[in-house]
Amino acid sequence: MNDSHRIDRPDRAVAGADDLDVPTYSAATDSIYRRAGRAAPRAIVPGQAATAAEASATFADADLPKEPDTPTSAGQAAVQDPAPTYLPEDHSAPLASDAPTRAWEAPTDFTTDFAADVTTDVTAAGTTAAPAAAEPLTESEPAPVAAAEPAGRGTTDLGLLIVRLVAGLWLVIHSLAVFFQLGHTPGIVQMEQDFAAASYSYPAALAIAVPSAQLAAGVFLVLGLITPLFAAVATVVTGWGAVHAIAAAGVGLNVFDYTEAVWLPIVLFGASVALQFTGPGLYSFDFSRSWARRPLASAWVFVVLGIAGFVAAWVFGAGVNPLH
Repeated sequence: MNDSHRIDRPDRAVAGADDLDVPTYSAATDSIYRRAGRAAPRAIVPGQAATAAEASATFADADLPKEPDTPTSAGQAAVQDPAPTYLPEDHSAPLASDAPTRAWEAPTDFTTDFAADVTTDVTAAGTTAAPAAAEPLTESEPAPVAAAEPAGRGTTDLGLLIVRLVAGLWLVIHSLAVFFQLGHTPGIVQMEQDFAAASYSYPAALAIAVPSAQLAAGVFLVLGLITPLFAAVATVVTGWGAVHAIAAAGVGLNVFDYTEAVWLPIVLFGASVALQFTGPGLYSFDFSRSWARRPLASAWVFVVLGIAGFVAAWVFGAGVNPLH
């Protein structure tokens, strides 16, 4: 028997046969075969006939023998699953198939965009649903902020109180002087005669209406009560008084010839109009009203009514041209 398998080099029996795969001797392989009760395959020399057993051991049993099966019970041997055989095709690209792929066999694509994975939903059926369109973020509009009240008005309310007292007290004092003929002020009778001499249409009615309106307007302005209405009444009587003073002076529109008696009703007329736009202030009975500090539409309405009232009173009550 040829013992070439015990030589630690390939058996080159024939020159030029370098392409043959000849088994070589290995101590580890030899011990495995001996424990299995089998003889290690010998080298096959080209040109030499090999027995059927040798050919079978060489080619059919080229793989190493397995450990003998261990019986689990009497008369039975444990059935051992054959070792898995790996073919070159196992490492190739997977074939396209509709069959589900096991998790450990699925190829991992590390180039996949992470953001796309997060926004993509996988349905139970295995289909990939398109990511829902994200609602665009819009800058929320700021809530309307009410105009902040001023921290303090300083001396504004005190100034309005002084204006009201000066204008209102003059109206009260002048009306009382007419009614009771106090000082050098002519009474109602003398006033009626003066109006008649000026050719006014209704001298008697004007002699009573004018001081009465002055008294009412003056009292309510001093108190700061229902200010828009009685400031309009003050606008009527002071405007009528200014036109009457201009007509009595007989100087027309020559402002440089106006005396103090002409300028005084003009100044009071301006003060009554101003109180419509400023309001009476906090030092008044109207302190809780909106027009006490922030008159809006009411100011324009009552200013227009006051001016229209004194024009109507002059046109229908006096009926003369004040600029003659």
